[in-house]
Amino acid sequence: MLLIVLNKFITMNISRFYYTNLLALSLLVLIAGGCNKSEPVKAGFSTSLTEAYTGDTIFFYNSSENATYYQWDFGDGEASILEDPSHVYNSEGIYEVTLVSIGENNSDTITKEIEVILPFDVTIFEGVGIEGAHISDSWSSIQSAFNSDTTWYYVYDSVVDIYIHVVIFESRGVGFIIPGSDSLINSQDSLNYIYIFPPYSGGTTNGIGIGSTVDRMVEAYGVPENTVGGQGIKGYWYDSKGIDFYTYDSGFVDEIQVYSPYITKSSSSTNLLIKSMIRKRKLWTDF
Repeated sequence: MLLIVLNKFITMNISRFYYTNLLALSLLVLIAGGCNKSEPVKAGFSTSLTEAYTGDTIFFYNSSENATYYQWDFGDGEASILEDPSHVYNSEGIYEVTLVSIGENNSDTITKEIEVILPFDVTIFEGVGIEGAHISDSWSSIQSAFNSDTTWYYVYDSVVDIYIHVVIFESRGVGFIIPGSDSLINSQDSLNYIYIFPPYSGGTTNGIGIGSTVDRMVEAYGVPENTVGGQGIKGYWYDSKGIDFYTYDSGFVDEIQVYSPYITKSSSSTNLLIKSMIRKRKLWTDF
């Protein structure tokens, strides 16, 4: 009888020992499993360009979190599984780029737009002129090249005793600044400034034209050597290159000036020109 009781006691305690330790082991497994649970995936990326020309190489920089695999859709029928791919668009348009970032147990998707446009024909030459008219050309040669609808007026600068003639070819998107000694333009008076506005469709040698973003303009030409602003207009001057860009608070290039390069715009006649040129065309006659 004593042996039976001892055996039952030992059996019960052994069972209790194993049950207690089994419970503790199960808790450890659950805790360990919780620690290994995958973190949620967050998709993200940036691009080297958000506005590009056809033929430009665009680089994509992946910033996704907790992802192992990636699926890119560039919106033009092309795709990639690289982490940081690059891509070239051959046709203009607005493309939706989609990245699917995939983790161990979940995924996330993000989409961004890229605008692709056709490059401008090179018709604006910094410090030189445009197609059909170069700085220092005579008024007679300009007349032979530009003969569409014309608006003309002049401003007299008494400080330096000079007449500043502004001749606008509205349908061509071109205006000319011609200094002279008389209220009428002499055939031999020479071109001083060229003013470019819509619908002019050409671009500079660096691929900037009317409608280019200011960001792309700065990317192409660097930090402006000087800036001016007022009345909702901001100008970006590159004096040493002979070209200026203006925007009407739009974030895009709305007007361009071409002139002979020089160190600084300091003379009173030049300041008068600039004051005239940075006003909207519809206000020119109110100058």
